[in-house]
Amino acid sequence: MTPTLPNITIANQGLSQWHHDCRQYMLSINHQFDTSHQIDHVDRVLRNALQIHQDHPSDLRVIVPAVMLHDCVPIDKNSHLRQQASTLSAEHAKQKLAQWHYPDHLLSAIGDAIASHSFSANIPAVSLEAKIVQDADRLDSLGAIGMARCFMLGGRFGNPLYHENDPTAECRPLNDKAFTLDHFYTKLLKLHNTFLTETGKRLALERTQYMQQYIATLLTEINPP
Repeated sequence: MTPTLPNITIANQGLSQWHHDCRQYMLSINHQFDTSHQIDHVDRVLRNALQIHQDHPSDLRVIVPAVMLHDCVPIDKNSHLRQQASTLSAEHAKQKLAQWHYPDHLLSAIGDAIASHSFSANIPAVSLEAKIVQDADRLDSLGAIGMARCFMLGGRFGNPLYHENDPTAECRPLNDKAFTLDHFYTKLLKLHNTFLTETGKRLALERTQYMQQYIATLLTEINPP
């Protein structure tokens, strides 16, 4: 199920076709991504962005292509190029959009939104559109879907769910490259503090509280009273 774009003005009436074209391109390279970053992730991020856009009026001509192409250069999570992934995607996206004759005056803003969406790149999101793209992408790392994606990656890397003797790292340093549960403590449970829009902050807090409830239940099952 692909996201339904909201009603758009006559000046933007070609946006649905651009969304379709970008999505078809991402589908053509879908096999190059790990299962937590395939087309379903892109579709969810767009839904998140459109939800935030409803409360924060902004330029969908920037947001839609930026979301659709925000991961258009596949870089593995463990690659030494990981911190450059968003800037590489930004440049590739601008090149592809220019080839497709997307309005030239929007390309810089689209590139900026893509470059700044990444947590690891640590590039500030300046425009409202960039902030929405960043929040929308980070929302997909939280809540039920965020936990599922985290577990998928942990399984892909062959990591156990938790440290058998110290699951909450009370007497050891956290190591999310070795234990999947550690990633919640090193990043995911703190991520809501990085959101930039009011709607994004609210949704992030709701999803974080859900994760906290899940972890509390998990720890009870690991060590029954």
